[in-house]
Amino acid sequence: MSGTISLIHFYTLSPQIISPMKPQLIIFAVLIAGFIAYNFFFQSLDNRTNTVINIVFASLLFGYIAYMAYSLLKKMKK
Repeated sequence: MSGTISLIHFYTLSPQIISPMKPQLIIFAVLIAGFIAYNFFFQSLDNRTNTVINIVFASLLFGYIAYMAYSLLKKMKK
């Protein structure tokens, strides 16, 4: 039973970890909203340019996810 409790405690993020992450989550939400807005309203007429912009935007999103995960692991280590 103690193994289950420690596992649940490990996956539950405390407010001390989430609170400093709030600005990062807001920035991520803005990036996602920008990606969606671009794909719905501001697409390039050239298909190749549109594909390049989508690839760059997706790379930025995945890079930011990696940065958030790294900073979260660093905060959990402390």
